Amino acid sequence: MHPDVFAAAALQNAPTATAKTLWVQDRLHTARLEDWARKHLRSGDVLVLEASGNSFEVASRFHAMGHTCLVLESAQAAKIKENFCNDDRHSAVKLARVYLSGLGKIVWQPDEQTRRMREVFFAHRAAVKDCTRLRNRIRTYLNEHCVHLPKGTRLTQKQGLQRALAAHPWSTLQIDLITDTFEQLWSTEARRKRLERLMVSQLLERPERARLWRLMGVRHIVAFGLMAVIGDIHRFPTAKKPVGYIGLSPRKDQSGTTPRAKRKALAKPAAATCAP
Repeated sequence: MHPDVFAAAALQNAPTATAKTLWVQDRLHTARLEDWARKHLRSGDVLVLEASGNSFEVASRFHAMGHTCLVLESAQAAKIKENFCNDDRHSAVKLARVYLSGLGKIVWQPDEQTRRMREVFFAHRAAVKDCTRLRNRIRTYLNEHCVHLPKGTRLTQKQGLQRALAAHPWSTLQIDLITDTFEQLWSTEARRKRLERLMVSQLLERPERARLWRLMGVRHIVAFGLMAVIGDIHRFPTAKKPVGYIGLSPRKDQSGTTPRAKRKALAKPAAATCAP
């Protein structure tokens, strides 16, 4: 699936080695997805997508039409695919064979509310990175001109700009450049604070989730991030599953006749699109 076009292939529901390719279509318009589905899909068909930026949105559109749509974890699917030819037509067929082989990992599809929470969480992360990038840009520029601001100067306040302008005989062009960078920082910092307030308001609407604040080291941003990544906690059959999903379980390494398993570092957390 691409934002503008997509490719599709139909295979018989049979073992991978004997599954027959019925048809392959390419360069289809994503905007006409529903019209295409009504014309080519049959009742009982299972649709398989590879996890990507728009896979959950596309899956929700198929679900609204009454179809079963599964999303496969992209890293695992990529390992199983053959690499002799890499285009959308061949990828559509290979993705279906990955699903029929039973080796592909099916991704949990978050509900609408969880998807929106993830959008807010990752937008906040991007705003934090942008703030850091702009702070470093200002400090680097000042350092290039041997300007060192007094300790405690906050770049996110107008006092920071005033001190920067007063610390060196800047030209008119330099003043405009410095002022523009400071204003970008202020705008980004304001956006970061708005998103943070939004996260707090969402937590306060769910008292059962706000109890995460009682845990040491967990404040509103971490608590909101856990809500956004985990989603419905009841989808996990045991308490151990979400612990492993967010990467808090230690890894185990044991093989052969070794008497004890070696404990390694914590496992890597699952990506936002991965299945538990």
